[in-house]
Amino acid sequence: MKAVRSTLITAVVLAGFWVPLIAIGWIAGVLPAAPWAGTSTGTGTSTDHGSGTAGTDTDHGSGTAGTDTDHGSGTAGTDTDHGSGTTGTDHGSVTEDAEPLRAARWHLLGRHGTYVTRNLAVAHLVGDERPEVVAGCGTTYDVVTTVGPELTALRLARYTVDTAGRQGNVRARPDSAAIGDVTGDGRPDLVIAWGHDNGAGNGSRGGGVFLVAATARGELGRPRRVSGITARNVLLAELDERRGLDLVVADRGHPWRPHAPEGGAEISSGGARPTRRARIVGGEYTAGAALLERTAGEPPVVVVTSDDGVHFHAPARGFDFELVSHDPISRASHPIGGDVDGDGRREVLVSAEAIRLYASADPSDAVTLSVPVMDVQQIADLDSDGRADLVGSRAGPWQGSGPTHEIVVALQTGPLTFDTSKPAPWIRDAIDARFADLDGDGRLDLVITAGPNDMFSGDGQGACVLWLIPDALGTGPRPPYEERDLPDAPGIQTHTVR
Repeated sequence: MKAVRSTLITAVVLAGFWVPLIAIGWIAGVLPAAPWAGTSTGTGTSTDHGSGTAGTDTDHGSGTAGTDTDHGSGTAGTDTDHGSGTTGTDHGSVTEDAEPLRAARWHLLGRHGTYVTRNLAVAHLVGDERPEVVAGCGTTYDVVTTVGPELTALRLARYTVDTAGRQGNVRARPDSAAIGDVTGDGRPDLVIAWGHDNGAGNGSRGGGVFLVAATARGELGRPRRVSGITARNVLLAELDERRGLDLVVADRGHPWRPHAPEGGAEISSGGARPTRRARIVGGEYTAGAALLERTAGEPPVVVVTSDDGVHFHAPARGFDFELVSHDPISRASHPIGGDVDGDGRREVLVSAEAIRLYASADPSDAVTLSVPVMDVQQIADLDSDGRADLVGSRAGPWQGSGPTHEIVVALQTGPLTFDTSKPAPWIRDAIDARFADLDGDGRLDLVITAGPNDMFSGDGQGACVLWLIPDALGTGPRPPYEERDLPDAPGIQTHTVR
């Protein structure tokens, strides 16, 4: 009896010692968390050799007002104290004054021979109503979900483009992802695009736009090739009253290929099999496209930017557009559309030597904003004051073979007046950013992709990194953070396309 009593006492003592340690380890992230409990996406691999679905359907419909989809601005945050931050360039140890902040995490998307471009999409895609993150690195796009208030990340799907067999030194640029109901079945779909270049800076080598339609079970299906153009960005918009959102895809063109078309934009009707309906010319080295609303409720103007300036194409009939004006500014950047001035219509922002706001197709009406020149990536009301704010990436000092990049937030404090801050100044290679409420706590988190951003950096150096920063509007100084590999969710889908 004494032996039994002694054994029980020993067991209780050991349990009292180990249980707290296990709990502490789980909270600290040393022990693995529970697996993802959302909707399973199923397993499977596939290779798509699709030849495209270029169509010649000439029934253009009547055309209704369209606006491109907003890829996850999240709910408005309330913290407006942004702090001045620090400018350290390393990923050093945690600073003592940052302990109260929740830990940021960065996940490795790819390493060696890869570079990061502007391609983030953050919006609800599968599972519950919380947004997923779609991020591209080199030849791959990852679909990522987060679990819990600590933003534990899991890879739900990976899509890879195979460039083997293409002529010359071809490198894939994952230039755009968009989320919206393209098929018209009431479920969000994913559109991903690669542009191929010659690895030397200018020579386009085609590319591909792929539709990943949601299945009846709400899972991600196999990618289907929509177009083979050198895509720079994808917009989803309702251009007619037919089923599904339509696609407006900026095409860089083939400026080095004889008799090849100039850059511009390709327009395809939505549906289970999107069909090409029109092409808009936008000049050499097209940077991107955006949609502008002249009058609420009417079809939008397609704005295309290139080395030749800003081109405005107004709707004529159905999917037909005609060039109505041109602003010959030098090296116009990737444009973005949104209601910046609060009049209920979508304007377009273009960054060149300054950031210009176009509220109409008349370039003489353009307004120059008093904000730092940056690549604007999101227009959203971040601080719940009823005014649109701006999020973008700005080039900084050169280090090594290229410039550093940092994220800038411009809060609109009055009519087209802004106060700027840097929510993550310790990240010096940030390329793309989105604010969104990832964990459903009503506060805005920050998603950033970072890494080498030009083709000359893809020489085996550096890595593509996905940053997830909780409650980021008030971050400022470097928070505690940890590096993690991006684990695969149970039932991950992997697909290869060509």
